[in-house]
This record gives sequence, C-alpha cells and structure tokens, in this order.
Amino acid sequence: MARQLGAHHYIDTEKEETAQALYALGGAEVILATSPTAKAISSLIHGLASDGELIIIAGSGEQLELSAMDFLKGANTVRGSFTGQAKEIQQAINCSVLTNVWPMSLSENFPLEHASEAYGKMMKASTRFRAALNISD
Repeated sequence: MARQLGAHHYIDTEKEETAQALYALGGAEVILATSPTAKAISSLIHGLASDGELIIIAGSGEQLELSAMDFLKGANTVRGSFTGQAKEIQQAINCSVLTNVWPMSLSENFPLEHASEAYGKMMKASTRFRAALNISD
C-alpha cells in the first residue's frame, strides 16, 4: 500500500532493521516517529543523514536510549511535537489545498466493549493505521 500511495522505498520493519535500511539509502533528512515504544524510536537516530531531524509525535512515556555519541556523528536534531492543535490543523488544511493532496481516513474498527483490546493493540503498534471505536453499534 505504501508504494500505491507514492512511496519510492518501503522498509518492512518486521524483516529488516529500520535504521540500517535508512542509512543504506543515504540516511533520512527527517524521520517522523509514530511508534509507541522508546526502543523503536531510539534506534531511528542511526538512520538519519548528517544534519537530519527526528521528530517524535507519539510515545509511551518510556525513557529514550540516546547517548552523546548519537549526536556527535552529525549535527542531528531530536525534538517532540504534539499534533492536533488548531494552528497545526489549519496549516495542514492549507497545505492540502495548495498541493491538492487530501488525507485518507483509514482505521481498524473496534466495538466500544473492545476498547481495552484496541488500546493494547495500539500500544504494541499492531493495528493497521489507527484504532477506532464504534460507539453506535
């Protein structure tokens, strides 16, 4: 599906180590980390190109495992960002209008009584896209 949506490269994180695969492609200029685990996020710094940026937008509250050496290999930046504030949503809408790129709403749906299962799958990153609760069923 990633290739159908326009991706030039796809890394199957179940079959290969993400940072090594990114580094083999020349390193990423920007990585948007959406994984809920600190271990997966921490390893991504090794996939950055020199002067790359790792932006963390999800997490579990676990401590990241980064060392000073991770930053001495290049002028890399790691930062976090909460998304979904009104200003950011407006910027995303403006970008969509200017570029004629529209979001797809994809989710794995769960009945409300399975909310704990949905949460568990989301925290293990084993849902396809987002976990959504159906409250009308």
